[in-house]
Amino acid sequence: MVKEKHVNLAVAAVLLCLDAVYLYTAFHGRQYKGSVVGPFEFAKYLGIALACLCGAVIVQTLRDRREDGRFEIKRLDLVCITLGGTALFLLLWQVTGLFYLWAFCYVEGLLLAFEGKQQDSAKKAVLGSAVIAAGVTLTVYLLFAVGMKIYL
Repeated sequence: MVKEKHVNLAVAAVLLCLDAVYLYTAFHGRQYKGSVVGPFEFAKYLGIALACLCGAVIVQTLRDRREDGRFEIKRLDLVCITLGGTALFLLLWQVTGLFYLWAFCYVEGLLLAFEGKQQDSAKKAVLGSAVIAAGVTLTVYLLFAVGMKIYL
C-alpha cells in the first residue's frame, strides 16, 4: 500500500531536483551587455517560487500528524489521456512546427475528454469546445506573436 505522505514527499523531492537543474540553467544563461533585465530573469523568479512551494509542501507533510491515507488516482484514464495528449502535442509541434494548429487540437481534445457525458448533444459539445479552444489559441497568439514578437 502506497501512503499519501510518501507520494507527496517523493513528488516534492523530484520537483526540487528538476528545479535545481532549471535554476542552474537560468542563473548560467547568456547575459546581454547593457540590459538591466535579461531573458532569464523571469525563469529565475519562477524557479525560486517553485523551490519555496516544494519546501512548504515538504514541511507541511512532515508536520502533519493525521492518519495517513492510501494514495489512489481516481480518474487514471484522464491522467493518461492528458499525458499522452501532451506528449503528442509536443512531438507534432517539434516535427511540423505548426504550434497554433496543434495547440487548438490539444485544447479541443482535452476539453472533450474532460467534459465526458455531461452534454446532451455531441455536436453541441464539439462546437462549445471548439469555441473555447479557438479563444485560448487566439489569446496565446496575441500574447506571444503580436504582443511579445515571439513566434512559436
